[in-house]
Amino acid sequence: MRTRIYRGFTLVELLAVIGIIAVMTGVLGLALRDGGPPAALQSAQGTIASLVAAARAQAAVSQNRTMLVVNADPTDEHFLRDLAIAVETAPNSGQWRVATDGALLPRGIYIVPGSGSAAGTVLTGGDAGTGAWPAGRRSSLAPVPAETIAPTPESPAGVFLGLTSLFTAQGTVDHAGGGRLVLAAARPTATGVVFDHPERVRGVVLSAYGVAVLVNDGPGFDF
Repeated sequence: MRTRIYRGFTLVELLAVIGIIAVMTGVLGLALRDGGPPAALQSAQGTIASLVAAARAQAAVSQNRTMLVVNADPTDEHFLRDLAIAVETAPNSGQWRVATDGALLPRGIYIVPGSGSAAGTVLTGGDAGTGAWPAGRRSSLAPVPAETIAPTPESPAGVFLGLTSLFTAQGTVDHAGGGRLVLAAARPTATGVVFDHPERVRGVVLSAYGVAVLVNDGPGFDF
């Protein structure tokens, strides 16, 4: 009887994957940064898809859960534009440390906050300020309690929103999938950020295996 030998990834291979993802994210951003809002949205979508893959790899390397976090300090110039990977300090401890320098989305492109909305944001259904922002076109984000995560140089106030789908040491997510990160062009104002074009969104939805599935328009999130 023939015996099959299953070979997993080594630590060096996983670290190499993380490095390649970081380089490709930078190249994509440089290539698209001058192409206007549609190209900026596409660039940002590539960035978050790469961060999802890096978070999965980081969970496997550390053998601890990882979480994507977003700067949620409305006084910070990188509000809802700076993302990073946080690693749980011990299995199921609920305590997190930000393990990467993160990635900054193109100027004018923001992560759409979750259903509770973030302080300093306004979401409307269109230019006239009428109607409601569709519920499905919001990210699966929730506030990260301040006592569970330390501030970083990029987010000195330590105010974060965290993706509710956590990545496990097996590279999957900790529930059936469906978590989403939605991107939109928005207008910064003196009091915060205004989202008023729900028809112009892109982003990713996570499968049960933690894979980022690209969504290129608003209706793709309406489920």
